[in-house]
Amino acid sequence: MSTVKLFSTSVPSTQKLKGDISTLKWLLDSKKTPYEEIDLAVDNDRREEMRAVSNKTTLPQLHINGEAYCDVGQIQEMEDNGELRVLLGQ
Repeated sequence: MSTVKLFSTSVPSTQKLKGDISTLKWLLDSKKTPYEEIDLAVDNDRREEMRAVSNKTTLPQLHINGEAYCDVGQIQEMEDNGELRVLLGQ
């Protein structure tokens, strides 16, 4: 089973950010993938953990087994091609 972390915020500054977070949650939930959601609006101390892996500060970020995926379009494409299922160990 993969270790999955979703870095997000409960206070999105744009509709796009809100939609991107919702998309990632839906993808993970639809696959019944257990994941830890880290809400940086509440737990800002974990921002450095996120940045150490991705070298980026943009949200949302999906970390799978210590590898960062920061582009929702790329993650959706991985889902469409079946790559996401493999990464998640399903």
